[in-house]
Amino acid sequence: MGNWGFDDAPGIACLFLVAAVYLYLAGRVRQPPIPDSATILGEAIRVAASGATDRGIALLNEAFRLNPRLWQAREYRGQIRLGESAAAESALQDFTDAIRLAPAEPHLYILRSHVFTLLGRESAARADLDTAARLRREYPEGSLDRS
Repeated sequence: MGNWGFDDAPGIACLFLVAAVYLYLAGRVRQPPIPDSATILGEAIRVAASGATDRGIALLNEAFRLNPRLWQAREYRGQIRLGESAAAESALQDFTDAIRLAPAEPHLYILRSHVFTLLGRESAARADLDTAARLRREYPEGSLDRS
């Protein structure tokens, strides 16, 4: 058969390899980045503030799905629901869930006390205000000891 030696074969093989990698990468369908729960939370707040509360709540639900420990999403959903008539019980549940996840956040107790007041449950409202005051004494503004 003879000698088929080709001195430039490695260089051409390298050129084909680079071309193959380029064509592979250029031909891939790019997936949009999946937003994280904090990004969705920010978008939900913006959307709800513009008046689209149903869309805001839907985005907050998505944030819950991505991060069940994101207590801020429950807080904001409760605040949105406070603006709706006959949604006090739902807001109460959202604030209670947020408190379960972040028990050292005094403002959550203040929000929940507001709902208790709306529901006519004054003793529960007072208890939450007392808890908020105690937490503010235990964890002054800027404290790093919060859970």
